[in-house]
Amino acid sequence: MLKLPGVGLRKQKQQNRQDLLSQTLQIMTQISDVDGTIRAIVDLLHQNIPLSCCFFVDNTEDRDRKIRYISKTSKNCADFLNSSLKIANYYHSCLFDQDSSFWQDLESPSARPIAQKITESSPFYPLLLLPVSYLGKYYGTLVLHHQNENYVWQEVEISEISLVATYCGTVFDRQRLVAQNERQQQKIKELEDGQVKEQQETSKRKLFIDNLTHELRTPLTSVIGFSRYLNEEIFGELNPKQKQYVNAIHDSGKHLLEIVNDYLDISKIDADRESLFIEKIVVDDICRASISIVEALAERGNIQLVVEIDSRTDFCFADSTRLKQILVNLLSNAIKFTELGTVTLKVELKDDRLEFSVIDTGIGIAEEDKDKLFEPFQQLNNQINRHKKGSGLGLVLSQKLARLHDGDLTMTSELGKGSCFTVHLPLKNK
Repeated sequence: MLKLPGVGLRKQKQQNRQDLLSQTLQIMTQISDVDGTIRAIVDLLHQNIPLSCCFFVDNTEDRDRKIRYISKTSKNCADFLNSSLKIANYYHSCLFDQDSSFWQDLESPSARPIAQKITESSPFYPLLLLPVSYLGKYYGTLVLHHQNENYVWQEVEISEISLVATYCGTVFDRQRLVAQNERQQQKIKELEDGQVKEQQETSKRKLFIDNLTHELRTPLTSVIGFSRYLNEEIFGELNPKQKQYVNAIHDSGKHLLEIVNDYLDISKIDADRESLFIEKIVVDDICRASISIVEALAERGNIQLVVEIDSRTDFCFADSTRLKQILVNLLSNAIKFTELGTVTLKVELKDDRLEFSVIDTGIGIAEEDKDKLFEPFQQLNNQINRHKKGSGLGLVLSQKLARLHDGDLTMTSELGKGSCFTVHLPLKNK
């Protein structure tokens, strides 16, 4: 049987190419770092192909930095190595700018032999450039110079070697993704650490304020008690100026104690330390009890109090102390901001909920101020408010207590016509 030398040579070349690709894949699986992988692949290309030199021009993504090379050269190649590097650097600068026409001219960005017009008058015709990229991201260029100065790279060789370049691109992309993931994990850790630190600082501040408010209650109670004794002139008669000052001390002490108590209540709710004693209570009784507490305040302001209770309502399930606290807060606010007119406590049955509405004919609330109402220590800037004392915590506490009942506190208002604050409570105990 006649053996054709050309057929055997083609089979050998095909086997070499298969070995080249399989060894490339093996390198990628065995070597984890990018530099080690590229060095091994440059060595592999130099071993499997008769090259005078093979090097990789690294894309540093910084034009001011010195270009880095990973190279493998044969002996006696110094004559054309520098020239090869110059040509490679030229194409590297073109590839660096991915918006350039050079990229647009490439039918496939995986491989491209040096343009003949550049090399036809020089001894570097056997030079081959293979851009290393993946998913449009350029990472560098593989440069191969054949030992045969008259050698013309074949399409099948370019195709096979360009596949190696593509493999190199996947290695770089994998490193990019790993680095990106590490940066994201580091950022997440920094955010989590910052959040933990912020929570710790908040807890410390909250504990300090809680302890401070607890310590304030005892001396405030003493101030209120002693000022009341002086006001009642139990230990002797006071002149008008002294009586005025004693009244101011008494009122200021009560006001400050209300703030302290409200703050402590809010702190307990926020810390899940507040529990309700839910019981079946008579709606009419809780409404009358709340009205009786604010009657004196309404009389001083010449405000008429009205109670309207839906005939279908008789009982509700709530913590009677806390519900009364909510209603008294809302009624007191309504009286304070109503100069003339009425304040109505209206109870209605709506589906499976009971609504306690406090409606006033007061000054109302501007649209831009409505979002401030349920924020701690927020007081609206209006003429009446500047002459009225308030903690800025009453509505916040009332809303939190309503939500603790699985209900809510909502508000509607029109500037100059009045406001309506409504407590929504579940009709039945769960």
